[in-house]
Amino acid sequence: MNTTAKLLTSTAALCASAGLVVADDASEEAASAFPLKSSIENVTVEGLIEVSASYSKQGSDKDTDINVDTVELDLGFEASDRLSASIAFLYEEGEEDDHVIVDSADIVYSLDDDFSGLSLHFGKIYMPFGVFETGLISDPLTLELGEISDGAVGLEWESDLLDLAAYAFAGDINDETDDSEELQYVASATLKPFEGLSFKAAVLSDICEAALDDDVSDRLKKMEEEGSDPTYDGAIGVDLAAVLEVGDFKIAAEYLGAAEQIKFGGVESGKPRTWSVDLVYSLTDRLSLAARYEGSKEFAEDEMPEKQFGVGGEYAFTDNFALALEYLYGEFEKIDGEQPDDRHMGTAKVAFSF
Repeated sequence: MNTTAKLLTSTAALCASAGLVVADDASEEAASAFPLKSSIENVTVEGLIEVSASYSKQGSDKDTDINVDTVELDLGFEASDRLSASIAFLYEEGEEDDHVIVDSADIVYSLDDDFSGLSLHFGKIYMPFGVFETGLISDPLTLELGEISDGAVGLEWESDLLDLAAYAFAGDINDETDDSEELQYVASATLKPFEGLSFKAAVLSDICEAALDDDVSDRLKKMEEEGSDPTYDGAIGVDLAAVLEVGDFKIAAEYLGAAEQIKFGGVESGKPRTWSVDLVYSLTDRLSLAARYEGSKEFAEDEMPEKQFGVGGEYAFTDNFALALEYLYGEFEKIDGEQPDDRHMGTAKVAFSF
């Protein structure tokens, strides 16, 4: 018996032994707060495997690589009409020391019976900060700066016109190297005036808690070792995005960055920000073309281009198997008065989903 089958069998046995099947009206009334289901049909299993080959050239530096970019397994369980949970396991070659990690684990309790559209969330969750829409293989620069996942508790409200969300989580940055982690927050609002159009605004209490948390913590430790003042003032992060779908076209525009200067020891140290415009055109149900123009400022200048243009396409041979191609051209900011060479990158990727 394979691992998935064992998991499903164990789940069914556990539910049955715990007496989760409600047999009569009296039992239903007693368990009305959490009316659980034991049917195996309430378990979902989804997966994704992505393998890519890439080539990059920047000046005299050339690099060719073949990677297993993603191996992902998502498990979902609907315990009742109001209670559900999901777990996502992820492997990315070269990341997390080549280990499989729990990418997300979310418990959702819906309050629909009392407050329509309201739900509570608990677990390791991707925060509602950023939209990150793209039709290309590579992630947009906005995601590189703003994606954040952490243990959190949250409240969401959804309606046909407006979605609201608020989350609190323990940050990873240790201010003054005292191993203390401050409580952080994310709040977002998404307006949907009509079908196919949405506007989103979000705020993050400290943008460095996303992509820059390790860099900030390392810098604070170094400052303490050097005898300088290891204090840190974070910067509020803001995200503004719009997505429009008209016929076979989809366009997304997003700005994500710091609203103020980041400070170390009271000295201003930068205001990282990114932006992206992405266009996708679906020629057929299986073939799509995409283009993206994006840029960044004061964000990992040696890795993230100041301006970057990309084009690509994807063809789905079946509902489960697809091939995608991409070309990126990037220009970089000057570093210490020197102008880095432009970068050319080409990538081909095959993906299988189930």
